[in-house]
Amino acid sequence: ESHLLRSKTHDSADDYQRTTVYISHEFGHQWFGNLVTPAWWDYIWIGESFAAYFQYHTADVVQPTWKLKEQFVIDVVQEAFRKEERHGAHPLNYKIQYSGQYPPFHIMYEK
Repeated sequence: ESHLLRSKTHDSADDYQRTTVYISHEFGHQWFGNLVTPAWWDYIWIGESFAAYFQYHTADVVQPTWKLKEQFVIDVVQEAFRKEERHGAHPLNYKIQYSGQYPPFHIMYEK
């Protein structure tokens, strides 16, 4: 909620950019994750990866002067490489063995 409410007198351009990206991410989920949904959690990366990409793509369409598609490479792609270097690589498909088990989200969004 705090990322959605903005004040022109108190918030920075970075705050507005972050809000735009968050909203764009959730718009991405309306298609990739809601309408186009894998049958099981093994493929959760599909919805998250598309939403992560489209958060930058959509925000770039709305505010082209921010050049968010260029930031995508640094913020998302390079961050995925750094996390895999730190935590080790893992496959995109993650086999869920039991109810309540979750895939490793620390890389899921970027990868």
